[in-house]
Amino acid sequence: MSQHAAQRRVPVQQQVAAKQETITFPAPTRGLILNENESYMQPGAALIMDNWAPTMKGAKVRGGCTLWAQLPETTPIISAFSYASGTINRKMFYANAAEGDMNALLINLAMLRDAAPGATLHYRFVDDGRARDQEYRVAAARESQVVDDLAYAALRVDRVRGGGNATTFWVVESVPTPVRIVQHDDDGDLELQLVAYQ
Repeated sequence: MSQHAAQRRVPVQQQVAAKQETITFPAPTRGLILNENESYMQPGAALIMDNWAPTMKGAKVRGGCTLWAQLPETTPIISAFSYASGTINRKMFYANAAEGDMNALLINLAMLRDAAPGATLHYRFVDDGRARDQEYRVAAARESQVVDDLAYAALRVDRVRGGGNATTFWVVESVPTPVRIVQHDDDGDLELQLVAYQ
């Protein structure tokens, strides 16, 4: 073999044209999941959400990002709200939960649980995407309230801060709902009275 034969170029087999194929992977509609094994993770989960923006029905690819707020606490975002202005302008609002956030029903239950003569109760009421601090004062003396011909020694609870109207509740430890509620506003008074209890 000559010295030049070893250096001779030999054509290689013609390469097969690269086969391009589109694959679709599902959007992370289940959100950020950090408690599943990565090897066996179910579809719709994400380990990092940097390039996805959550929507009310799933997620979409982010077209860049803007820092709107830096929350001081590290509580998780648990609620998403969609607001519409007209037919075009739609905005999303995300909220995290603070310790003790309650809706109206939970505040009523907490008030029944916490009412003690002379106590002042503080709750954080969350409604329509807004949070308001509410304060209730419990009377020092009990008042008689009649329900279904039975007299109860009830505690009077007045809401003193947090709403546009004044509300007074009468609660009894053994009854799981206020026995009487009187709400005062510009249109007059609205009174709810428990009429029967078993």
